[in-house]
Amino acid sequence: MKVLFIGDNDLISKRFNGYDYHDMLKNYNIESSMLVEHKLSNADFVQRVDSKIDNFTIAIIKNKLFLEADIIHLHLIHNTPFDINYLPVITRLKPTVITLHDPFFLSGHCIHHFSCKKWKIHCVDCEYLDIPLAVKYDDTALKFFIKEFAIKNAFISAIVASGWLFNLIKQSPIWKEKNIYKLPFGVDQNVFKPADIKIAKKKLGIKDDTITLMFRSQNNIFKGMDIIKYALDNIQTEKKITLITVGETGLLNELKNKFIIKEYEWTTDDNFLSQLYQASDIFLMPSKQEAFGLMAIEAMSCGKMVLTTKNTALEYTTNHPDCGFAVEHNATIFTQELQRLLNNMDEVKKRGKKSHEFVQNTYRQEVFFTNLLCIYKETIEKHHLSLAVNEKENMNLVVSQLCKYNNDYQNISIVSKKTMTNPIKQIFRLIKRKLCSKIKLF
Repeated sequence: MKVLFIGDNDLISKRFNGYDYHDMLKNYNIESSMLVEHKLSNADFVQRVDSKIDNFTIAIIKNKLFLEADIIHLHLIHNTPFDINYLPVITRLKPTVITLHDPFFLSGHCIHHFSCKKWKIHCVDCEYLDIPLAVKYDDTALKFFIKEFAIKNAFISAIVASGWLFNLIKQSPIWKEKNIYKLPFGVDQNVFKPADIKIAKKKLGIKDDTITLMFRSQNNIFKGMDIIKYALDNIQTEKKITLITVGETGLLNELKNKFIIKEYEWTTDDNFLSQLYQASDIFLMPSKQEAFGLMAIEAMSCGKMVLTTKNTALEYTTNHPDCGFAVEHNATIFTQELQRLLNNMDEVKKRGKKSHEFVQNTYRQEVFFTNLLCIYKETIEKHHLSLAVNEKENMNLVVSQLCKYNNDYQNISIVSKKTMTNPIKQIFRLIKRKLCSKIKLF
């Protein structure tokens, strides 16, 4: 079997967009490759599709990797120039699944819908035009119709990682009568694993008599950075506290006199990220919207409790209230709970131990891949049954002709190694562009 992952980039979302699946799939004798808009690695199995060409989606269809694939797996295509109007064509040419990492494909334009319920019928007269993916004027009714028409006429199945998103998609008219698979992500427990916290802190230059709080530092409307800042500004304790952040730097300058702050830019080094988790006591994740929460299970896999908020997937991902703990999405309430935990570190340690045990049983990587391969097999079988005889002949004709004749789109050039000398800088240039255009990255 040959699997082709299509998405916006390779490295930034590598733990769930297919990039990290490459070596694991080899263990199952499955080949995989990627087509992405932004190539940040030097990997030979990844090719870049130039977004500046006339038709990004046609370029994908004509690419050799697409033509040779047995199944297509889409990830975060709404962060690319991908034209969803071609979905009925693509899904007839190739068996196709899409992992929905957020509810974007349930509505007219929003990545997350907050309290709005219009998407359950038909988006119109949007009250939240500035929510990413932001629009200048209200054409949400049209965009909703385009999504609905394209997806209803496509032979496509969807994969979601959480029961929270599964319940949403089951209420969507866009996805009515489509196959929806609930498949929680797995975590590499050989990398994300518990370690002696004193040794982990020492490696980072943190004194072992301090309490360490870790969180993702990102200044957008979804991740709850405002709640974290409020809580840190208002907790009262004589204990020394160190903050570990991953993501954007410079967002906590006003707190430098109160805390020791260890800021790190976003990293693609899983071993280093694991060290950061291992050196922390509590992981803070008060997201306003979250469809799964991969960082939460990584922290839990390292034996850390997660303090989060209700009404997102995190409440269930972290197994509230036994392992992680979720409170109302309110800065004052979150602060009070953080204060309580700081005064009860024995409880924090017990929750961390339970969190590790829960991840071991619930988010095993081998179970994820076994179930993913079952989804691939079922999708391929259903695809063969769905196409009428004349449709199969026409699709075979299209593919054979595209394979037969060379064209400008086939074998799209790979990014040269010269441009990849500092992939971290490229990642942050991409993040900056995405944030400026209010596009959700992860």
